[in-house]
Amino acid sequence: MTVVRALGDPAALIVVAATGTTNPFVAGDAVPLTDTPSGGVFRGGHPRLLPQGPLGQGAGILEELRGPAMTVPMQSADRVVGAFLVTRTHGRPAFEESDLEQLALFVDHATVAIELAEARIGRERGALLEERARIARDLHDTAIQQLYAAGLELRATAAGLAAGSVPDGLTRALHLVDGAIGQIRTVVLALSPDPDGASLRARVLEMVRGVEHSFGAPPRVGFDGPIELVEPGPLAEDVLAVVRESLTNVAKHASAHHVTAAIRVIDGSVEVEVWDDGVGMPGRPPRSGLDNLAERARAREGDFSITFDCPGTAVVWRVPLPTRAELT
Repeated sequence: MTVVRALGDPAALIVVAATGTTNPFVAGDAVPLTDTPSGGVFRGGHPRLLPQGPLGQGAGILEELRGPAMTVPMQSADRVVGAFLVTRTHGRPAFEESDLEQLALFVDHATVAIELAEARIGRERGALLEERARIARDLHDTAIQQLYAAGLELRATAAGLAAGSVPDGLTRALHLVDGAIGQIRTVVLALSPDPDGASLRARVLEMVRGVEHSFGAPPRVGFDGPIELVEPGPLAEDVLAVVRESLTNVAKHASAHHVTAAIRVIDGSVEVEVWDDGVGMPGRPPRSGLDNLAERARAREGDFSITFDCPGTAVVWRVPLPTRAELT
């Protein structure tokens, strides 16, 4: 069984759950809205029985599902928010109308349950944002100010000593204070509320949380530089697509123990690096997704590279940050 949801990409549905030993999907896969059964059900809003055989030209990874299948839309009020796809292996009997009716009933109940759970999560998130805002204010108003004052005192002490006679302990203390201030500032930025979840930082973290169950250990995510310069829009969507595709490839092919994704805004460029300690992509790596990432980089006059190590693979996607004039 595969569950796809509409999560912001106007051209595709995103796999949020996938079960079954022969299921080619993993969470995070993008399913095109055109020429795919789930896309057709999503647009049309009506359940469908699918006979034995390929699922149509241009279906991409759905062409691997050659057994009988049925798919049902997830209806929320007057709109479709996703779809369920249930398949059988090649050679098994086709589904019947009674099967489709039972699945539709199940999906109706599941959709209501999902909406109730999402509403509860939304309320809890609101309370969490308030608490995070309070912690951020406390850190800024107390800890940072105290550390900053201590740093000034240490520097004044060091300046008053003869040149070349600054004790090693005092130098180490200065470094520790500077490091603590930097770490707390990072925490404050991470805790700063983003009620709409529209910032790139929030959307990357949300997307990674949605696919982390595909890994043995949750992927580590880091940000460096003024990430807020990447405003909501086409560039942010490209960055999300690069992270999603890279993590999906790791989950499918790498057998990795650790995965790290870093998003940086440095020297007028936006850089995404995804590294894992897995086995790489034996043989010829799948090109469709990687070609898409390379094309996204070329379209922005950037570059895209893959480095295979032993063990591990590093994917680096780098493009220039648009100027203010280009954004307007």
